[in-house]
Amino acid sequence: MWQNDIWENDAVKPSRKSRMKKRPADWEQLKREIAQELGLWPQVKEQGWSALSAADSGRLGGIFAARKRALLQAAAGESADETAAAPPGQLF
Repeated sequence: MWQNDIWENDAVKPSRKSRMKKRPADWEQLKREIAQELGLWPQVKEQGWSALSAADSGRLGGIFAARKRALLQAAAGESADETAAAPPGQLF
């Protein structure tokens, strides 16, 4: 039904919030990976994201935020390294 690979492959549609905010598909993938690590994926696959308790959602969200922050910092670090190596007056 959904064009999203996650929906097609795993039969779990993206959360309503992700659809409304038009979040990238890789965020859904990261969220799914964390749910698998926490052992929540069978419940999510069977009942959807809304079936998670507040505690489980908070745990998943906290790990997600930390990983997302680390990924963004790593990407910013790579771009900072590129600008540091550029000659003066040339940023790109």
